[in-house]
Amino acid sequence: MEENNPQGRGLRWNIAQRLEFIEFRLVWEGRVNRSDIADRFGVTLQQASADLALYESTAPTNIAYDRNAKTFLAARSFVPHFLREVSDRQLLQLSSIAAGLVEREDTWFGELPPVGVLPVPQRSVSTKVVRSILEAIRNRAAVEIEYQSLKRPDAIRRMVEPHALAHNGIRWHIRAWCPKNNAFRDFVLSRITGTGEFAPRTVDPLFDREWFDEIELLLAPNPALSDGARRSLVKEYGMTRGRLRLVTRVALAFYLIQHLNLDLDLPPERQQLVLLNKEAVDKACKDALAACSSALAGRDAQSRSDE
Repeated sequence: MEENNPQGRGLRWNIAQRLEFIEFRLVWEGRVNRSDIADRFGVTLQQASADLALYESTAPTNIAYDRNAKTFLAARSFVPHFLREVSDRQLLQLSSIAAGLVEREDTWFGELPPVGVLPVPQRSVSTKVVRSILEAIRNRAAVEIEYQSLKRPDAIRRMVEPHALAHNGIRWHIRAWCPKNNAFRDFVLSRITGTGEFAPRTVDPLFDREWFDEIELLLAPNPALSDGARRSLVKEYGMTRGRLRLVTRVALAFYLIQHLNLDLDLPPERQQLVLLNKEAVDKACKDALAACSSALAGRDAQSRSDE
């Protein structure tokens, strides 16, 4: 759920939070009572009653008191007043609780349904490394890293100039200028085994056109699927006229294509979506690289002329 009604912004923050909590419980559990509010926010039952009365006066058609159950229930005419319904956010919280990434107490759930989450191998990322990378990004600096590439038997030390973090759906990367390769590259965060000294940055991140330029991927149900399966996918993904448009940074397009198996020749049951504008995506990637190379060449020419 996210904030929806600007009326809540005129209230003191702590009161607005309690009203949002009331509405959250009404949406997702259909009920709320005074003790829920008191236990969650550490207020008195008298204050909780006042909060419920305030909510009822603000959204009178949303809530009804059940004298038998001695609790407030969501009315049949319920329409969110303070929050916008975003079910994906709640499902993400449930999966995070089940995976041990979020404590139940850090959410507004009361009763939790049974939840199972597939175990995914966790990549170990050093807190010290993350702090150093964030410091380099924040201070617009280069930093020495010890990087264990899969192409080499041993880790090597190199300077990089990170300017952003990226997540490809599975793992975290840093986006950085690499003086060794004279190019902007992705470095897997979990493969950085240590960091060293900082140094001044030498290349403007704005030259990284693959990062700052965006591309639209146009997807559609695999035509090899049955009519019913294609209609189901159109509804499932909320497609418009049988098309799904995903906008991403050019630098992340490869990961998105890989994540959706769009680069593989698989049975339609496993490759349910197909990429309709692969040529346009490939061209955008080449154009971004060319723009970066041109900008770097211009910078070098300017540097020589200034000497």
